[in-house]
Amino acid sequence: MTWRRMRPALEATGRVDAGVVDEAFACLSSPRLAEVAPGMLQAWRRRRSGSPS
Repeated sequence: MTWRRMRPALEATGRVDAGVVDEAFACLSSPRLAEVAPGMLQAWRRRRSGSPS
């Protein structure tokens, strides 16, 4: 999921406002930014054997 797709959910929490999100997008769009990973997060887990569904 990208930051742009997460924007409505981020703002809906009430913990971050549109100005903060706009500032983050400006930073991520800056040609001076050198990032080593894409601006996204992914998580997964393995179900333990014998655990209920």
